[in-house]
Amino acid sequence: MSESSESVIQTRVLSKTYSSFWSNRKVRALSDLILDVKPGTIFGFLGPNGAGKTTTIKLLLGLIAPTRGTGTLFGITIGDKRSRERIGFLPDEPSFAGHLRAQEFLELCAELAHVPVRERHQRAQELMVRVGLDGQAEAKLSTFSRGMLQRIGIAQAVIHYPDLVLLDEPLNGLDPYGRKDFKEFMLSLKEEGKTIFFSSHILSDVQEMCDEIGILNKGRLICCGAVSDLLGMSRSEVRAMDVPSGVLQDLEPLCDDLSKHGNHWVFKATSKASAREIQQQLENSGAKDVSLVAQTENLENFFFQKIEEDNAQLRDTRMHDPLTKPAK
Repeated sequence: MSESSESVIQTRVLSKTYSSFWSNRKVRALSDLILDVKPGTIFGFLGPNGAGKTTTIKLLLGLIAPTRGTGTLFGITIGDKRSRERIGFLPDEPSFAGHLRAQEFLELCAELAHVPVRERHQRAQELMVRVGLDGQAEAKLSTFSRGMLQRIGIAQAVIHYPDLVLLDEPLNGLDPYGRKDFKEFMLSLKEEGKTIFFSSHILSDVQEMCDEIGILNKGRLICCGAVSDLLGMSRSEVRAMDVPSGVLQDLEPLCDDLSKHGNHWVFKATSKASAREIQQQLENSGAKDVSLVAQTENLENFFFQKIEEDNAQLRDTRMHDPLTKPAK
């Protein structure tokens, strides 16, 4: 396949099913994944434990073969060695040779990635500063904390200046300072034109730095898109004082919640359109201090809502499916 695709990562109905060694039971880890990740974006890949995030990353890297479906990196079919030449990777819970010193380890990674000899030492030094390990060049990896190992793992993933960086739970083990450094580093890579694809459970950090997200649940992509678009669908509030009692009953169908806090009534609208209608009716009724308050959806709340809705839909499907409905 040629490198004509506009997407850095593209998958079409990519699926993976595992067979149990001890029985005929099959486990579907990933089902019909369709993804398009554009160049120069930071993409957050989210989902509960066991949702299929690591399986997806392994498929993209060609470490495992898909049961069905296709995928490309830079327009080259996944599994083709050429598709990995422009990629940097950090696995979940990385393990490094403890007897190596930090500078020595990064220079070895640079050698394995075919970085020119004359550039290896300088790149290793620069990256240790960028990931917050300045002054640790001669320290052995066996003395590193979990957070320090995560930092040097991120450094080795980009030692060869890859165009695509794949990171599996890179925020694990990082303290608040480490998370801050990670976010700044990822944003600097984006400014350099790199594409970053990473999984994480720390949703507040994902919301801050990601351009797009995808949410997996039980091997299925249930939500995908720009963070601004997905969270932009949040509901709004209208607040007002001295609301005529007759108006409250008229506005109740437009609200998810209606409550009074001190002298203010708070109308939590079902949608942005409902919020504008509530505002208009309140102003026409003579209510005082009417204000529309735009609410930015919290990614954590959005995530839980989507997972719970999907789980409820799956339960309902099974309940009405005669093949899965338990016998009486």
